[in-house]
Amino acid sequence: MPKVTLTGLSGDIEHQVFVLEGKPVFIFGRHEKVHINLGSDPLISQIHFLVDVSDDFPRVVDLGSTNGLAVNERLYGGRFGKPPEFVHLKDGDIITAGNTLIKINFQASESGDGKTSESNRQKHMGFPSPQRSSSNTVRIAHDIPAGLAAPSDRPPVPQVKEKKEGNDPSATTLYPGMSDYTIQKCVHTGNKGLVYRAINNETGVLTAIKILLPESVKRPRIVEGFLHEIELSRHLEHPHLIHYLGDGMVDGSPYLAMEFLNGGNLHEYLDKLPEQRMPLEEAIPLICHVASATSYMQSRQLVHKDIKPKNIILEQQSDGKLIAKLSDFGLTSHISRPGDRKIPPMAIGGTPAYMPPEQLVDVANSIPQSDVFSIAATLYQMLSGHLLYDFTGPDQISVILDGNIIPILDHCPELPGRVAETINKALSYQPEQRFANAGELLLALRELI
Repeated sequence: MPKVTLTGLSGDIEHQVFVLEGKPVFIFGRHEKVHINLGSDPLISQIHFLVDVSDDFPRVVDLGSTNGLAVNERLYGGRFGKPPEFVHLKDGDIITAGNTLIKINFQASESGDGKTSESNRQKHMGFPSPQRSSSNTVRIAHDIPAGLAAPSDRPPVPQVKEKKEGNDPSATTLYPGMSDYTIQKCVHTGNKGLVYRAINNETGVLTAIKILLPESVKRPRIVEGFLHEIELSRHLEHPHLIHYLGDGMVDGSPYLAMEFLNGGNLHEYLDKLPEQRMPLEEAIPLICHVASATSYMQSRQLVHKDIKPKNIILEQQSDGKLIAKLSDFGLTSHISRPGDRKIPPMAIGGTPAYMPPEQLVDVANSIPQSDVFSIAATLYQMLSGHLLYDFTGPDQISVILDGNIIPILDHCPELPGRVAETINKALSYQPEQRFANAGELLLALRELI
């Protein structure tokens, strides 16, 4: 790890020198809880950008700021720059944010011949390449996460078969090489990719195909996150996690094949309910499914880091009961251990409305209590029809960092006291005051049924 020094060239930190040591990442912005405060410049966001010094070559990424940042006058993030991506830095580079200019200096590690290892630098800037097999399916090369192994007793996925329909024209246009599946319908459109309902042409099984958009494939951080999600999906098996069916590459885009559930996601389900809220007797069993899946992941030393209604998929059974399954492992990280220095590959991200404060400023630290918070935030919305934060103002980040949660009893005063107490404990500002893990939260929730 190199010694990294930052020198303020302009703005409120002009002439100040910062040595980045003691932690793998540093957050810059105007909020009092960031690591390096850039002063009162109105063009600087509360949380503006992050510098990662955990590897031989430092890198910087915009954290969703309003005005973005520039490295040597090239814009990234914000409203007008390139999409936020990690930018690898060179000694002497200039970072600009608002009216603040910062010069970065460091000495990269050297190879045995005394020269900086260019291959080492390129290794950190790339992402895994797919390995082609003899069939149309392309297996994507990734190391199996520590502590995980493909389940040897994986139960069979329900073989739901349907009559084939014609290909969705949009899928045919975007992915003409998608020959292994008959695409029926696009069921979800996101900023990074699409989810199609499809039929496996060989087995006849109803399948959900998650695939990156062609423009997303050009962004290494997105590709890396998706390959990470695919690899985890192969090795995780639980009744309340979405079942993995396969993966591959088509027309240059990686895809993930999963079981298709008929109930859509929890966000869509809540939107259709009166006042967007569920009765207690329906909400608690569903959130127990989510807590159970999360507890399983945590037993394998994994933190999901993006639990929210859109990532909870529902299946309506023949008797009308709902089953919930947790999906989307793009941000999942290993639980941090004392002395960890490297930032997890997919550490940055999450959804503010369900995000604990520590996930904003301590991105290198992945702890089970963060998932506990997100599960409780989801249950809060299921029962009240509201988000736990008041986001009506312009500064959502400060609302989260200041812990300005609206008490759930303000929205639903009829809620039993034991339920409110359980939710309040899980939403505590300090992680150590929450349930220690999803397993503890699950036990508490089951006592409420």
